[in-house]
Order: sequence, then C-alpha cells, then structure tokens
Amino acid sequence: MWSVRKHLLVLSIILAGLVFMPLLHANLPPFIRSYHSWVFVWGISLVVFAPKVFIQKTMLFVYLLGVYLWLMLNTVWMEMDPWQNRTFWGDYYAMFLAVSIITYFTYTKNYIDLAILTKFSVIFIGITALMTIIVSIFDPMYSRNIVAFEMEQIFSDSYINRIRGFQRWGAGSRGDGFGFIALPPLLLYYLKSKKRIFLTERWIWMLIIILMLALIRMQFATLLIFGFILLFLASIKPKNRKLTFAGLFFLMVLFIIVPAEIFASFFFRISHSLDNQEVLSRYFYDIGSYISMGGGEIVGNAVSWRVDIRYASAWEYFIDNPLFGTYFNQDSTYNSLGEGHLFLMNKLTVTGLVGFLLWLLPFWFCYKAISRDFKKDFKFVFILVLLGIILYGLIKVIIVRQAWMLFFVIIPGMYYLPLLKKETINNTNKQNE
Repeated sequence: MWSVRKHLLVLSIILAGLVFMPLLHANLPPFIRSYHSWVFVWGISLVVFAPKVFIQKTMLFVYLLGVYLWLMLNTVWMEMDPWQNRTFWGDYYAMFLAVSIITYFTYTKNYIDLAILTKFSVIFIGITALMTIIVSIFDPMYSRNIVAFEMEQIFSDSYINRIRGFQRWGAGSRGDGFGFIALPPLLLYYLKSKKRIFLTERWIWMLIIILMLALIRMQFATLLIFGFILLFLASIKPKNRKLTFAGLFFLMVLFIIVPAEIFASFFFRISHSLDNQEVLSRYFYDIGSYISMGGGEIVGNAVSWRVDIRYASAWEYFIDNPLFGTYFNQDSTYNSLGEGHLFLMNKLTVTGLVGFLLWLLPFWFCYKAISRDFKKDFKFVFILVLLGIILYGLIKVIIVRQAWMLFFVIIPGMYYLPLLKKETINNTNKQNE
C-alpha cells in the first residue's frame, strides 16, 4: 500500500539516481530526467507531509546562511563576479536539498528508509564506476573532456559528437569521482568489522576494485591520490592508528630535510610507469619538475604548478577585507589567476570570515546531530571520509551536487546498512511462524 513514507523514500531514491547515475539522466525523457523538477516535487512533498522538517535546528542554520548571502549580494556585494554569484547559489541549492533529506530521515527516525536510500545510492555509484571503466577503454580522456567541451571550444565537431554519443553510456566525470573515493573506505570498514550488509564479502571486494579502477581510468590525479590515501588510512587497525599518524608526521619531516631531487625522481618514475595514462603521467611529471626546481615558473596545466601562486594571490585579496570578503563595496580583480579553483580558500576570500563561518555551521551541526550515536570504530572512518571531501577543497573545486549529497546523506547512511539485514531476517522469521 502506498504511504507518505514510501512516497518520500521513492522521491529521495529518484533524486539520488539523478545525482549519482548519469546513465539515467542521459537516457530518460527530458521532463522525467529533470533534476530541478524532482527537487521541486521533493520540497512540495515535505511542505505537505512533513512540514516540521523545515524548523529543525540544522535547517535554521541553512536559512541563516541563505538570508546572509541574499542580503550581502543585494547590498555590499553587488559588484561580485557573475561566476562567483552562480557558484554561491549552486552551492547553497545543493546544500539545502541534502540537508532537507537527511533532516527528514533523522527527524522521523526512518533509519531503515535511510539505509534503503543508501543501498540504492551505492548501486548507482557502482554502476557509474563500471560504465566509466568501459567508456575509458574507447576514449581514455572521456571523463575529463565531457566537462571541457561544454566550457571551451577546443574540440572538433566530430569529437564533440563522439563525446555526446558516449554520454548515453553513463560514464562518470569529476563530480562522480567523489562517490568513488568515499565508498571504498566505508565498504572496507564492513569487511573488517564482519557486519552483514546487503553485499556479500565477495561483492564488497569487487565493488572496491571497480571504484578504485574507475578512479584510475578517469585520470583526475588529485581524486586518485585522495582515494588511495583514504583507503590506506581506513585499512589501519585501531590499535595502530596513533603509530601510523606518527609515521605520517615523520614522513612530512623527511620531506622537509631530504634533498628535493630524491622526491622528484620518485614522481618521475611514477610518471614513466603511467605512460598509457596521458594526463596522470603528465601530472606526476609536473610534480617532479616542480619539486626539483623548488617552485619555479608556471609553464604547464598541472595544478601542482599553480596552487602556491593561487594561494598567495587569494591571501592578498583576503587580508584586504578579512571580515566581509574581497567584493565588499568594491569591484575586485580577484580570480584573475584562477583562485576560484581553490574551493575553500575561494569561499573564505569571497565571503570573508563572517560568511565562511556561517557556511560551516550547517556542516558542523549536521555532523553533531547524525554522528552522536555512531560507534567509535565507524566514527573514525566516517570522519576520515568527510574530511577527505572537505580537504579536497583546499586544492581543487568541489562539485557540490554529488559531494553534499554524499556528505550529508549517503556517508551517514552507510552506518545504517546493517538494519536492512536485520529487517530481512525479522521478516523471514515472521513468515516462517
């Protein structure tokens, strides 16, 4: 029988499918695949069936941020660059949706439904990873070029048609990579803890391998590095974690005192081993060159050459008006060096300390509300993955539609996956009685 609970669960699954599975978006009719239409239906459904969701504490902080942004953009930030303006509201839109979804599940205590949503999201992300691997066999640069061809006129018409043809296959791009780095550590947690979820041990291993292979085939080097670091840290036994973090600190000290040529040669060797992965190979070569020159001139496309320059530039703009941002009552030349690619530093520079702290509040209160009952061993991996997504924003742009759905909804929802197994067992027992 259809119910309000099933209605909202199905809507949340549809939204997750449109966020995490490009295959759906590329092959459904225009109105059905419209993400914004389903967001509207979700919002109206909450107003009608669960209006108290909108007065929960975390939602109030989201409103506070929205009011602040609107007031500032219509008064003292009126000269803000249009790209920054669109980015602000895109970020806020994704945050508002994700927070409303997790608030609905926690307010109603429908943790089994949250687990069901998470289960479908894991499947969606797994399918996208598999399709990414398949498409990369035919076009190794697809995941990078699918975004670039829409922003820059750098490809021939024939290649653009080829890319559009591959779109129907549902391979992922940079935003989908956040799911590929977030799930393996959490899946590994269930392997180590022996807790039963909807996947058998063999399927969990297979999914981890598919996700990591998809990261390699996408050729986004920063996502790949973050993915392997998170998986490595999640694999450490609890009793060895302090020793491991001490070891990481020791490695950082070594990096400072050991001659740069030694580290540079390490990256040159990685680059040579990745000759068949054009972008990754060039990326690691550029890192080696950058280290060997001690900074040097910016002559390439690799982010490693530009992060330090971008931070230095963004910092200069930030200190001019640290409280209310670089556009406070003025037209700014900010972002001339691409500082907007540093997601967190860009947020701090443009909004100032006041806006940045208001932006952080929904993250903090949502984390506190959802994690208070998590067990210690899961909480470590949970925090690790959340930090991985946020810290990625130190050096690259965060694709917020996927990232915030993961941060606020799916990553917390991973904790409740064992409920599905218990529910299945209980239902089976009832049928046998």
